Amino acid sequence: MFLAISLSSCAKNEQIPVEPDTLEYFFEIALGIEYGEREDPVLERWETDWKLFIGGNPTKSDLLCLTSITEKVASLTDIQIVEVEEDSANIKIFFLPESEFGKRDSYYPPGNVGYFVVYTKKSGEIIRALIQISSEDPGKERCHAIAEEVSQITGLYADSFTESSSLFFQGFSNLQTLSELDEMIMNLLYDKRLEIGMSEEEIRTALQN
Repeated sequence: MFLAISLSSCAKNEQIPVEPDTLEYFFEIALGIEYGEREDPVLERWETDWKLFIGGNPTKSDLLCLTSITEKVASLTDIQIVEVEEDSANIKIFFLPESEFGKRDSYYPPGNVGYFVVYTKKSGEIIRALIQISSEDPGKERCHAIAEEVSQITGLYADSFTESSSLFFQGFSNLQTLSELDEMIMNLLYDKRLEIGMSEEEIRTALQN
């Protein structure tokens, strides 16, 4: 299986201007969580490149969706992404029936087209991730799930009802790529002014300097 990812445009904007509404949405998504609550939430993100394994039975359309969103992630974060064998992977994405999701994650809450889990160091550095995409749902819904789950494992964990045009919208959506606002908050997550483990207060201070 081959995933073609262009890496020619990977560059972080170190001093992006941040509008107040954008910053508040950033806190909602980056310091929130999709299920449950986070106690004393801090900024979490990757410091290493992605070594991606693709398993199960993805369609050609699934792979096109995956290529599109991984290229976008690479361009916004400076993360280099390569496809590898399963034993070498730090990110595994499986396309399989939803009834099988629990086999790889015993905490899986049933009833999803897509699902992700990340593993972090105590510092907040993300070091591994698992994504599962249902192979039984319509293509548009799968493409939305691929885009959302891949985006969420960058460290933008939460869903929200705040922005209906966002990929992270908690209501029904078939959006298949990041909105302009989503791109801004992903870029901000990897802004060099910010560091892993920062609290909301520390992030606000860093962005003022």
